[in-house]
Amino acid sequence: MAQDNGTVKLQTMVVAIVVALAVGFIGGVIYSSMQQSSPLNGMVQNQQATGGGPPAMQEGQGQQTTGLTPQQASTILSLEQRVASNPNDADAWVQLGNTYFDTNNFSKSIAAYNHYLTLQPNNANVLTDLGIMYRNNGEPSEAIASFDRAIAVDPKHVQAPFNKGIVLMNDMHDHQAAIDVWQKLVDENPGATASNGMPVSQVIEEAKKQMAEGKH
Repeated sequence: MAQDNGTVKLQTMVVAIVVALAVGFIGGVIYSSMQQSSPLNGMVQNQQATGGGPPAMQEGQGQQTTGLTPQQASTILSLEQRVASNPNDADAWVQLGNTYFDTNNFSKSIAAYNHYLTLQPNNANVLTDLGIMYRNNGEPSEAIASFDRAIAVDPKHVQAPFNKGIVLMNDMHDHQAAIDVWQKLVDENPGATASNGMPVSQVIEEAKKQMAEGKH
């Protein structure tokens, strides 16, 4: 998938939040940030820094796709050659991270994003994607640290705190901490919504109901 610098990718993990709530829990609905120059496909939307709604993606934590399409393989080869010949090519590193993201190669995406961040450390969108890759790689503490870095860079970032709450609730099993993060987000951005348009304030109310019912 062709990609440009400065766009934001939004992605939904597990199932749409409405379905998750219907079965009694808030699922791993998570925003991501990546670059975009192409329309939505069935897995992700690339739209780093420019808004747009995310499609659904089934969660695949701990699983990585080994099969690549010829186009994906060609893209990866080209980008790997670029970074090998010019390790300071930040654009190539982030595109490589995005391509690994799209193909669920979590560990390589993490490595590419981290290399990019050594060159461009203050990109909240890339930090958000890095957090998602850490989560998918079974490293929730690293995910939260990455989301915190994104929030420090851009205190008005919506995806990073929302994602932090998802990880706190679903991976750390700390409902109250998740609610606190989301409440701060709503206090600063009353119109904040989840990926399917559900207000974050409603997500908070559902989380409170879960706590009251003793659901984890």
